[in-house]
Amino acid sequence: GIDLFGGYAHPTSPNGTQFASFFAFGVLHAPLGGPPAFFITGVGIGFGINRELKTPAIDEVNTHPFMLALRAGGPTPEPMKQLQDMAAIVGPHQGEFWVAAGVSFTSFVLITGEILVTVQFGDGLEIAVLGLARAQLPTADLTLVSIELALLARFSTKEGLLLVQAQLTENSWLLTKSVRLTGGFAFATWWKGPNAGQFVITVGGYHPRFHHDGYPVVPRVGLSWQPADFISVVGGVYFALCSEAIMAGAGLHVAAHLGPAHATLDFGADGIVYFDPFYFDVSVYAEASVGITIWLLFGTVDIDISLGFDVAVEGPPIDVHGSVSICG
Repeated sequence: GIDLFGGYAHPTSPNGTQFASFFAFGVLHAPLGGPPAFFITGVGIGFGINRELKTPAIDEVNTHPFMLALRAGGPTPEPMKQLQDMAAIVGPHQGEFWVAAGVSFTSFVLITGEILVTVQFGDGLEIAVLGLARAQLPTADLTLVSIELALLARFSTKEGLLLVQAQLTENSWLLTKSVRLTGGFAFATWWKGPNAGQFVITVGGYHPRFHHDGYPVVPRVGLSWQPADFISVVGGVYFALCSEAIMAGAGLHVAAHLGPAHATLDFGADGIVYFDPFYFDVSVYAEASVGITIWLLFGTVDIDISLGFDVAVEGPPIDVHGSVSICG
């Protein structure tokens, strides 16, 4: 139940001086005990000297080498592959040091997970918390609902950033793996850099026409369903509040492709309100289209028919406008 990984290097810095670089990470897998709500099944600890530890993005938490090493009960990984993956995220860097500690746990036998805390110092201070929690209900042998939630929290004095994110992974589904659950949450605030003084809170992302460099990317809260190879259904909702605007919306996209024929259906609504200067834009839309491709001796002919409408209200001054389109 003990895994230990480590690496040593003696590289040359950009200024031509050589330095020693070392890292180690060890895990003990054992039922260490605790209350049923947080029963510890393993502990891990690591450190790096003249090593830079890369903090993963939220969608990389469930594949992070330290998190995989902490995980208990999964398929046995290949040790050399684990060592190579760890070495890739803790490259030599003179003057950078880090420590890490983590646990794997179960909660009432229904939930399993891992938590890892890292502290890096040298060129500034960075504290990160990585977490994973998963549940298969009602049982692992007969699963009707599978949920896996990734968590990432970062505090960086170098970047002037406080970030908290949570996101469902690709292992989240309902009834069948073809009905995948999606969604995420993010909170971020900055006191350095181009976004200094700003903040953002979002569940499910942003308005389609809203973009701000540096804001965390968050997927829609909803589902992606593929009942058959030629049919897909994607739907989601979102809400966001930031320093300059508040926004919300929902949408649904249905598509079918059967041989030369295809059809799509889209409808939804989006709204955004800017604070300074005050401005709002609310729109509702729907569109349906069908088509077919016909092969002839001299080539192909595409026949498409679409019907749609959209209505928008914006201002000030208040302006209501819309359109209806029929194309063939």
